[in-house]
Amino acid sequence: MNNKIIIVISVVITIGIIVFSLTQIDENKTSSKFEGTDEISSMLKKIEEDKIKNDESDSPYVPAKRDWPSSGPIKIDRSQYVLGEKVFINFDEMNENVRGKLIISKITNFTHGQIYKTIDFRGGESQQNVYFGIYPSLSRQFCTADDLVGNWEVIFEGVNLESIQFKIIDEMIPGMDYSFESVC
Repeated sequence: MNNKIIIVISVVITIGIIVFSLTQIDENKTSSKFEGTDEISSMLKKIEEDKIKNDESDSPYVPAKRDWPSSGPIKIDRSQYVLGEKVFINFDEMNENVRGKLIISKITNFTHGQIYKTIDFRGGESQQNVYFGIYPSLSRQFCTADDLVGNWEVIFEGVNLESIQFKIIDEMIPGMDYSFESVC
């Protein structure tokens, strides 16, 4: 009888130790899950502050409607962007023999432009969509936000399409100012 009591007590103690150990492991895991919440909380707080600041400003940022200027099967989503908005390019279905390049360029005068980006494209592929942001870039010699503001165009090389023109205006998406600091 004493042996049975000792075995029962031993089993209860062992189960107690195991339960205690598991709860300690779960507490450690829980605390490690929430270590990054300070960073996340600060980001959320900044987003909320930027939204409040935008809503209370004299001219709050509201994205412009998409007007889809196009040339043949290629179109961009807007004819005017503010600093920080992404340019979205949509390719409708094209013959598989069609190949070319898009050259995104800032217009500097009537005969010249400064190339920002080139994108290769091929027809016959399933719908292609591309989006990109236009930010200051040392390698592209666009040093400041002021260098980005102005008239731009998408030029087509290798295909007979008219260029698509767009404009970047001197306004910025709230909270994006860190992305437009001078890089040169």
